Amino acid sequence: MLTIEKRPLTAEKDRLSLPSKKALKTQHLEELRRSAIDEEIAHRNFKSLSGNNAYEYLMYALSEKHRRNGGTLRAGILKKYSHIYDGGWWCGSKDPENGEDRLFGQFKPDKRRDDEDGDPIKYETPPNCQTEPLFLEPSHKAWKKIAKRYNIQQYGKEFNVTDFWNWIKVHPQI
Repeated sequence: MLTIEKRPLTAEKDRLSLPSKKALKTQHLEELRRSAIDEEIAHRNFKSLSGNNAYEYLMYALSEKHRRNGGTLRAGILKKYSHIYDGGWWCGSKDPENGEDRLFGQFKPDKRRDDEDGDPIKYETPPNCQTEPLFLEPSHKAWKKIAKRYNIQQYGKEFNVTDFWNWIKVHPQI
C-alpha cells in the first residue's frame, strides 16, 4: 500500500532544488520540444516524476483532514490521484522577487484522469492551493532573443532570474 507522509515545510526546499539534466526523461523532453519549449528552459524548469515523488510534489498542501494520524494520505486521495504514480512531468516556478523555488507548480501526468463531467484533466495543480502564475527560469539565450525582438537592452552582464522578471515588469510592451 502506498503511503505518503507529510513533511515539515523546512524539508520541502530539499526536494525543490533545480532539476539536473538527468531529471527529465527523454519522452518528456521530446514532448516539450514538440511544444516549442527551448531545451535549456526545459532542463531548468521541468522534471520527470513518478511514484512517491509525484505525490510529494502535488500533495504538499493537503490538510490533516486528507491524512491519517501518521500524516499519510487517506485512501480516497490515493485512489483519486492513482494515475500520477505512473509518472509525468512537473513544471516548477520561481519567486520573481528573490529567485527562490516556490512550492507551487503544475504536473502533467502521462495518464490523465477525468473530471466530474467526464472531460480529461490535462494538468494537475496541487489540491487546496490557489492557482498561481508560473515564473520560469529563462535561459540567457532566451532573454537575449526577447530583448532583440523588442529592441530593449538587457540588465547587466550576469544572468539573474530576478533581474529578468523585473526587466519584464518594467517593459509592459513585451
